[in-house]
Amino acid sequence: MRQFILILMMTISINSICQDYAVPDGFVWTDKEEYLYISKDKEDAIQKCMQAFSMYSSIDVETIKVYEDSKVPIFWYSLDKDVRNKAMIFYCIKYRDGYDVVVKQIKNKDTYLFSVEENNGEVIDLFYAKQ
Repeated sequence: MRQFILILMMTISINSICQDYAVPDGFVWTDKEEYLYISKDKEDAIQKCMQAFSMYSSIDVETIKVYEDSKVPIFWYSLDKDVRNKAMIFYCIKYRDGYDVVVKQIKNKDTYLFSVEENNGEVIDLFYAKQ
């Protein structure tokens, strides 16, 4: 029984270290070390992304541009003013028959996220360059 409790406590400790930032209900932690929310509805996905962003920024989310006609209607970031070179990345992307909303924490490194081909054929590379 002691071994079971020890293993349980170690698992809880490891999970709490890996998942060290808050997100709204409905997000799940993935093996890509990011939080993911999946929605069949674009408006729901945009609202969920705005909700997550508002947890990390004092910026009024209603004033931020949403690209309704894009396969990536939202791509925002929020810098941590207390920790240099740490950012939270928020994006909503069309994926298969729905939308994925991703919240990812990046620390002190340039990070390539993905490329997407827009409806007009233009390819966009999305990445975070450390500040």
